[in-house]
Amino acid sequence: MLRFLRPLRFFEPEVERILDKNHTPVSVIASKESLVIGSGEVYRIKGDEGELAIVVHDNYRRRGLGTLIMYMLFAEAQKKGFTKIHAYTHETNVPMKRLAQKFRGKFISMIEEDMYDFLFSVEEAIEAGARALREKGIVVKPLAKILE
Repeated sequence: MLRFLRPLRFFEPEVERILDKNHTPVSVIASKESLVIGSGEVYRIKGDEGELAIVVHDNYRRRGLGTLIMYMLFAEAQKKGFTKIHAYTHETNVPMKRLAQKFRGKFISMIEEDMYDFLFSVEEAIEAGARALREKGIVVKPLAKILE
């Protein structure tokens, strides 16, 4: 429940799906002095749609790291053929809801009573993420360089 932020009735099939090479995982890991301070991943759920998860270490929040990880995830996901990505989050997860807004995520529905489903257009998210990073003063390589 904590990893997927939604109830799983059958855990083993979910693990098999994530580890299946056909689902083309996309991962980004941020580290500092051998400490993982943030990570994100996108797994293919069907066709050109993926599911996103991101985490930033408590001591490194509110510095733009989540924005940078999200931007890099979307850029790499686009390279691998994703056009739409879902993010599921608990209603109390304010940082994720802010990231969803920043990356133009559309609220789709409530799952259960307290879980949000956001849907992102990868193309729109990359554009919005680049703008958000520039506003934070974070310089990234042009998208073409990131996708090389």
